[in-house]
Amino acid sequence: MRKEHANLIPTCKMGIYYVKIGFRILTTIFTKTAINKKWHEVP
Repeated sequence: MRKEHANLIPTCKMGIYYVKIGFRILTTIFTKTAINKKWHEVP
């Protein structure tokens, strides 16, 4: 049980870390696409 808990804590931290990175990438892609759409809409 103790070994499992010791391994579980770092994996949770890594999961949160990857979620943050993924969220940041998604937000950057979303903002870029939104800016591109607005820029293309302007004549």
